[in-house]
Amino acid sequence: PGCGKGTQCKRIVQNFKYVSFSTGDLLRQYVKDKKDGYEDIDNQMKEGKLISSATLMKVLKEYIMDMQSDMYEKDSGIGKVSRSNITIANKTG
Repeated sequence: PGCGKGTQCKRIVQNFKYVSFSTGDLLRQYVKDKKDGYEDIDNQMKEGKLISSATLMKVLKEYIMDMQSDMYEKDSGIGKVSRSNITIANKTG
């Protein structure tokens, strides 16, 4: 704590036009928006349990697909990113 991670993250976002997000914030917003499966996530968070990797990857992938960022909306002749060509690796070990 207090070593400047948030400050550095803000600078990287500003200087390199990356997107930053908090998985905790994403999960809370998912529950607030009452999206598919939100009840289980809400209960797990209230009980202080860890959210499964599969659930987190589902929420993260949906966030990436829904965000309106230049990073994903560039019209470079290739077209916009679609659900079929975004892969989020979920590897352990």
